[in-house]
Amino acid sequence: MDHIIKDLLKLSELESERAIMQMAEIDLAALFDDVLFSYSELIKQKDLKLDYDLDDSLPLIADEKNMEIVIRNVIGNAIVHTNQGARIKISSEITGSQCRLEVFNEAE
Repeated sequence: MDHIIKDLLKLSELESERAIMQMAEIDLAALFDDVLFSYSELIKQKDLKLDYDLDDSLPLIADEKNMEIVIRNVIGNAIVHTNQGARIKISSEITGSQCRLEVFNEAE
């Protein structure tokens, strides 16, 4: 619940353009690991299978706190809307200087 409140406050700040972005190189795989760990009990309760294929060498320049909010939101939605015992696939694809992140779930 604490994450939801903080995320809503951060979203409000971003929408009002008062936010100051702290851009730095972040470890995207570690960020996903942290978010997935925070959802581990729910993942276990729903008996979900995770296919996790992120490039460990993926350099990403971003605001870590805002990126965590995005990842938490996408992963949380995937978990909530995935059928009991189904699969969630997380992957990345690098094309030139761009990175594409995909979260696929077997939805309800």
